[in-house]
Amino acid sequence: MARILVADDQYSVQVWLEHILTQAGHEVVLAYNGRDALEHLGMSVDPSLAVSMSAQAGPAQAASTASSQSVEAASKSSAFDLLITDIVMPEVDGYHLLRWLRQHRVSLPVIVETVRREPTEVDAIKELGARAVLSKPFSKYELLNTLEHVLGQAV
Repeated sequence: MARILVADDQYSVQVWLEHILTQAGHEVVLAYNGRDALEHLGMSVDPSLAVSMSAQAGPAQAASTASSQSVEAASKSSAFDLLITDIVMPEVDGYHLLRWLRQHRVSLPVIVETVRREPTEVDAIKELGARAVLSKPFSKYELLNTLEHVLGQAV
């Protein structure tokens, strides 16, 4: 089955997701926020710092740094089949995480879970690269159906 990285700062949500996903036969790796997720993806620099660091460096150095980080991240992200992330988290939130994935051209399918339901929010999340958005609270069946749909698209 799939190897899934779950980024959520709420312990109860992590436990619930891990239970459902492992029961469905998936391997789950937990991250406590976006920074932790980036570390699992092979990147330990805050995405906003990476952008400002690239801006301060010369063009050649910035391109070289971004390129090497993208290559490293791409190889580490291929260890995962899917990322499930919350939007509101401390340190590095889901928006920054999605921006970082897009900036570094990491082609990892993403499902976002959020309490935000406004159509403009959902559209903004999808524009950043999320394949699906689950509005909290969601059921086990909504999660598994969405997971099946997104993993089916990734093939």
